[in-house]
Amino acid sequence: MTIPFKAVRDRWNADSAYRAAHAAIGLEMDLAFARDEARAKRIRTGGARSSAAPRRPDGRAHPIRR
Repeated sequence: MTIPFKAVRDRWNADSAYRAAHAAIGLEMDLAFARDEARAKRIRTGGARSSAAPRRPDGRAHPIRR
């Protein structure tokens, strides 16, 4: 038997402890979703990889440290 997600969500939202926990992690989840969307966009568009050399505030590349 399949339970519709709306029914599950309504039961979860009726629980005050769940709502408090959900509100507490809301900002972190928004940040995680935004970061994931940016990563996916970078992959789709062929942008810079995370392994690219870091830059100084003036735009020049940092020297390589060994």
